Amino acid sequence: AICKNTGWIEVLGAGIVHPNVLSAAGIDPSVYSGFAFGLGLDRFAILKYGIDDIRDFYSDDVRFLQQFRQEED
Repeated sequence: AICKNTGWIEVLGAGIVHPNVLSAAGIDPSVYSGFAFGLGLDRFAILKYGIDDIRDFYSDDVRFLQQFRQEED
């Protein structure tokens, strides 16, 4: 379950950028540090549609993704 039966859902994840990521981007991690965050709206979608595994949204399985396509008016 997404909330691990606690009733809480993380929708704004955040953390410190690993020095290796900064180095790979050509940024000196001894001089700079980074903070990353992201809004997890996909978590609301898995609750609304009863999806068991959030990774399904990123699987490129067209059969799975087509069920969320909006119909044209």
